[in-house]
Parts: sequence; structure tokens; C-alpha cells
Amino acid sequence: KKGIIVIVCLLYLLISNMDMLELLLGNDRIQLDEFYELYTGEINDESLMAYNCIGEEINTLLSNGEESDDARLAMFDMLTEQKEYAEGLESRGIKGWFINDRGFDMLFGELKSGKRMIDGVIVILAIVLLVAPCYASEYQSGVNYLIASTKKGKGIVFRRKTIYSLVSTLSITIIMFLIQFYEVRIKYNLNGLDAPVQNVRILEHVPFDISIGG
Repeated sequence: KKGIIVIVCLLYLLISNMDMLELLLGNDRIQLDEFYELYTGEINDESLMAYNCIGEEINTLLSNGEESDDARLAMFDMLTEQKEYAEGLESRGIKGWFINDRGFDMLFGELKSGKRMIDGVIVILAIVLLVAPCYASEYQSGVNYLIASTKKGKGIVFRRKTIYSLVSTLSITIIMFLIQFYEVRIKYNLNGLDAPVQNVRILEHVPFDISIGG
């Protein structure tokens, strides 16, 4: 029962720690997602034409003295940043892609690192609450003397406790990662797994010729 309570509390804390407000997509995010939905892939004439059309649209508005949509401008700035990064990859002989790498940055990079640290502390506390009683209970109840007097002694009990501890730790860690992955998945598409791994900026210096999906 205690284990179930700990798991329920863990799930509640991890889910409540999700940035629910960020799940409400801003207009710039919607437009960016629409672009990536159509043009995620190696940068080519078609995707460059779409990118240039957005730039021309913004320049036309500005030259006419009109204000450009802030969301549109923010989206274009993000695409420009990625295009310039992709051009840098091309100079190194690596194919540059239009790819939304913010989701990967949230999972593994500096973006939201503070939140991941909080999630990690929550998971460690849950592991301690689940595993510690397993080792302490026999000494608190005095059963350790009875176990020591049995034919197999403490060896088999210790092995079972170790297996329980490993399984509990692995299970909680997987639960934490799945919750984080779900949060990222509903905020950002993770398309483009065929792209060279260096297209994810936090993996820029990976020395291997592999794709994001391996």
C-alpha cells in the first residue's frame, strides 16, 4: 500500500510540475509548427522558397510603413536562426535540415534544465521512500535475527531486496522520462528523426555520421 501511495504522489508531483500554461500554443508557435509540418527535411529549393516568401511578406509590410505581425516576425527570426545554423553544417559537409529541435533541447539540453532538476529530486525522494523501508523494516521489527538463523541466511533476502530496488528505481525513472517525453511531444513535433544528428544544436559536436533516430 505504501508503494502505491508513493507512486501516486510521484505521478501527481510530476504532472503538476508540467508547464501547463505553455501547452496553450501562441500564434507564433502555431505558425512555426505549420511550417515544420510542411517543410521538415533537408533544406531545398521548395523550403527555401517558402522561407523567402515569409521574409518578402514581412519586408513588404515594413516598407509600406505597416507593422508586421509579431508572431510572424518571431517565427521568421527562428527560421532564420536555424537556416544560418544549417548553412554552417553544410560548410562542414553535413546536410542541413529545417527541423524543430526545441523538443530535443527540452529533453536533453539546457532548455528547462531547472525543471528537469526538480523532477530528478522528486524521483530520488520517491525511490528513497520506496526502497529504504525495504532494508530498514527487518531491523526495526527484529526479524533480522530470525532471518540470520535460517538455513539460507540473509543472502537470498538481500538478493531479492536488491532486485526489488533495481526494478523500483528503473520503473520510476522510466515513468519520469515518459511524462517528460509526453509533455515535449504535445508541445513540439519530434519529426525529422532521419536528419543527421548534428542538426540538433545541442548535439552539434557529435563526431559520428548518424541520424537523430540512430
